[in-house]
Amino acid sequence: MHSIDKVSQHILSSKLIPLFYESDVQVVIDVVKALYAGGIRTIEFTNRGPQALDNFKALVALKNEMPDLYLGIGTIKTEEDAKKYIEVALSIAPNNHYILDSMGWLYYRLGKLDSALSFIQKAYEIQPDPEIAAHLGEILWAQGKKKEADDIWQLSLQSFPDNEILKETLKRLH
Repeated sequence: MHSIDKVSQHILSSKLIPLFYESDVQVVIDVVKALYAGGIRTIEFTNRGPQALDNFKALVALKNEMPDLYLGIGTIKTEEDAKKYIEVALSIAPNNHYILDSMGWLYYRLGKLDSALSFIQKAYEIQPDPEIAAHLGEILWAQGKKKEADDIWQLSLQSFPDNEILKETLKRLH
């Protein structure tokens, strides 16, 4: 099972997903530790206050203490905010293919195709996931490298013929 499927299945099987914001970092840490001790493994912290980024950094730093915690960030309203939170995640997990893909896709949306390609190629080298393949192909397509894009998509389709993101990308761009 691929990571995205594993995460999706984990989220769907969770009976409860706490979503919260608190400005006091110690309260945030204590709440997350208590939730974790109580068996909660999926938590969404929200970007709803001036301390959100610093508090999220504190939570990410606890990852080694809670290795099977799925920590998400919600209420991201701007690309600037997205970049800040992705950078925090990359500082802790610089070779996580989904985080690399997220940064690459952000750069793609900003029109910075060379930076986007760099991040997504690295993600794809780590894990040739079909969603990452869809993103890589789309960036190559936008750069005018249509043959390379088609090659990536066709290779991924051989392993993942039913992947909806990959099929939708092909349909939209062909």
